[in-house]
Amino acid sequence: MRRSLMLIVFLLFSWALSGTAGATPDKKVVVVIIDGLWQGGITPELAPNLTRLQALGAVGVMNHNSLGAKTEVNAYLTIGAGSKASAPFTRVRAFEIDEAFGEDLQQATGRDLYVRHFGVEPQGALVVPQMPQMKRAAEQANYRLQPGLLGDAVHDLDGRTAVLGNSDQGRNPHRPAALIAMDGTGIVDSGSFRTAQVQDETRPYGVRTDMQALYQEFLKVQKQAELIVLDIGDTSRLHAVKDVITTEQMERAYQAALQDADRLIGDLLPHVGADLMLAVISPLKNQLPDAATLSPVLIAGGDIAPGSLLTSGTTKRAGLIANYDLAPTFVQMLGGDPLEYHFLGQPITAIEMAPGEAMAQLDQIVADMLLPSGVRSLLIKPWLNVWIGVAGVILLGTIFRQTWLHLLTPLAELLLLFPLVWLYVPLFNPATRQDIMLYSVVLALTAWGGMRLIAQPLLRCGLLASLVVLTLLGDMLLGAPLMKESVFSYDPVVGARYYGIGNEYMGLLLGAALLLLNVLLAVRPRHMKLYTLLLFFAIVWLFAAPSFGTNAGGAIAAAVGGVYTFLQLSPVKMTLRRWLWLACGALSGVGLLFALNLGGEQTHIGRAAELLIGGHYGEVLQIAVRKMELNLHLLRVSAWGKLLILFSAILLVWRMRGAKTPFLLHNFKTQIVTAGAAFLVNDSGVVAAAIILLFAVVPLLSIREQNLDILPTEQQAPQEWTTR
Repeated sequence: MRRSLMLIVFLLFSWALSGTAGATPDKKVVVVIIDGLWQGGITPELAPNLTRLQALGAVGVMNHNSLGAKTEVNAYLTIGAGSKASAPFTRVRAFEIDEAFGEDLQQATGRDLYVRHFGVEPQGALVVPQMPQMKRAAEQANYRLQPGLLGDAVHDLDGRTAVLGNSDQGRNPHRPAALIAMDGTGIVDSGSFRTAQVQDETRPYGVRTDMQALYQEFLKVQKQAELIVLDIGDTSRLHAVKDVITTEQMERAYQAALQDADRLIGDLLPHVGADLMLAVISPLKNQLPDAATLSPVLIAGGDIAPGSLLTSGTTKRAGLIANYDLAPTFVQMLGGDPLEYHFLGQPITAIEMAPGEAMAQLDQIVADMLLPSGVRSLLIKPWLNVWIGVAGVILLGTIFRQTWLHLLTPLAELLLLFPLVWLYVPLFNPATRQDIMLYSVVLALTAWGGMRLIAQPLLRCGLLASLVVLTLLGDMLLGAPLMKESVFSYDPVVGARYYGIGNEYMGLLLGAALLLLNVLLAVRPRHMKLYTLLLFFAIVWLFAAPSFGTNAGGAIAAAVGGVYTFLQLSPVKMTLRRWLWLACGALSGVGLLFALNLGGEQTHIGRAAELLIGGHYGEVLQIAVRKMELNLHLLRVSAWGKLLILFSAILLVWRMRGAKTPFLLHNFKTQIVTAGAAFLVNDSGVVAAAIILLFAVVPLLSIREQNLDILPTEQQAPQEWTTR
């Protein structure tokens, strides 16, 4: 009897546990889409409820990243996939299953179209029949992404999804919000596209969203779904007609749409709490001339502290998140583990601030990011174009053995100073674009004038290289505050990189480090093997460390360059065995990458390491193929590609002419090997390789053309400098 009773209790307990494991999550996420929302438009007078939401939750800004062009469809699809994504269409034709529409000169329903595309019956109230197109685009992209991954994750948690509202453009259906909530089969569980819309001849396409009706629809689906997406629609329609209306009318229509949306936010605010997260997002930037290129994100509820700043492991910047960080954040709110899914983004967290300081801090953060972003092309493009012209002249002079090449030395050294100068410009707190340009020119000319006081070209090269190395190493150790604001560095507004060292300064550091070692070898040849090991070990470690450089390609290129330079410092020729040693150096760099990035902070390096260790070789191969495809594309079409080709041609012609200067020959070898490694292992290695070769080409002008004897005496000269 006792055993039977215990068995019954055990079975009941097991049943209870299984029921709990499969229960619907008791938390909810409500996403309100207000396309074109911008920070400057959220004021207590125009949007009092959005202003309240800022104080109730956390604020930040996000970029509009995607795999392809920054279109509306790509932006929405990126948010729903949690990874950069793209689709081969401009309108989202999502439908309710019983919604009738014209298709192929006959009437059809959403269910009919879904069955035609999938061959199975839809298992939800809303369908996105374009999913097969998105799947094929994802397969062809050589990129790790799954359209509809957010919806899949919600379903894995036994939750349900819903979408309310539309962005229809007249008779053309357009429901991009479905791309956020759908699953991998193009299904949204519940909701409605056709309700909550009324006629209004003053609005785009003569319609507007009835916010009270939309709120009533929300109350109906609130108990049915855990992820609910509300599409305001009015601001999206305004974006669609921006080219045919005046700027003044656009401002008036935007303010009217924002005031309507603000009333909906006021109705939703009482629902916010520990079990309901409210997120207001804008997948598209505002089209007004004064609007910033970053869109505000307002999140309240869950574990978000009031009056805080948003950040994420993707950006590691206060106030800034990536648009693909939203999906893993919502999954985490619903009780899931984002690490179980192939999200590129990472969950958003909140940085607590003193009361009332979050908005002021965010405004300053945005200004600090937008200023260098806006002036970047005004400075980098002319600098790059001048370098291309100078490189062309150097190539012609080298081919025809012109003795006047040394006259280009002052200009080449001045151009080489600008990337270093751009690191120091932020220290002067420039307030305008004109300030940045003025400080750049004045600092560069001042530094150039000081360097020209040094008559010995070798010492000038050594001084410039040492300044670059010390500045960049010190900046990385401090968390890269200078690189984050330099116009020559990565642009967080674009979103290719947010922290660490980018390929531009990675190439600058490697080229300068090699030149510095070669200069020291000419001046003080003793103990150079030790110096080489120490310097490049420090560089590889800083590049690999998740808290400093986090540049995988840079770490591998530095390992290759360091080992090759070390091998060159011995009297033995480069045999197969020594090339194997070089390969071992690259592998050691990879090993250090993995060791520093496995576990703890999630970085792109750590994720690649986990893929490799987990046996996902196909996905690792996709990463490598994507890097090479991008490199070849940049080599063909970019100005950096032209510069790399010109520099390579200069060095090739110079070498074929029978180079005799041991210093230049040794510098040439180390720079060309390191540039080759950087080109092969970086997704924009063209940029890094071209910058590395700057430090091989510039010394040719002053040192070779002036026939300066920069070598030590024959008794002091190391064996490896003999030409053989």
